Amino acid sequence: MATSSQRRPLQPTSRLFHDVEVKVALGTLRCTFVGCSFTGLWDGNFSAGHGRHRVEGNDFRELRGADFRDGVDWSKNQFDHGGSQLILTAAAARSPVVRDVALTHPDLAMMVTSLRGEGPIAIGQDWVLLYRTEFESGQWDELRASITS
Repeated sequence: MATSSQRRPLQPTSRLFHDVEVKVALGTLRCTFVGCSFTGLWDGNFSAGHGRHRVEGNDFRELRGADFRDGVDWSKNQFDHGGSQLILTAAAARSPVVRDVALTHPDLAMMVTSLRGEGPIAIGQDWVLLYRTEFESGQWDELRASITS
């Protein structure tokens, strides 16, 4: 039997997580995910634990509901940026279009202030993932045009 010092944390590699419906009880999963593919609903956060875990080479294009925290590098994973998802960086959050939409969208306003380090959420990185389903059609079109241009 392995002792606690011999146990290794879960480290999935090249796994498929299709049509998942996951609710992370405490909100954040701190785990290494490398080369995985996810589809379905993930109600919780992926965290890189400020460099203690790797979250890279993954396909999140068909995943809904997940948030990313504490040093997940969006450029090392696949997202449907410009389609059903948008990567909102701290720099893009300063655009007038994003600020205008945030005036009528409380969740976006919270993300924008958090990206500036002034909000209620400790994101631990310089980007957040937005989902088309969380916005009215006109708002999404404005955001997409501003963020992807």
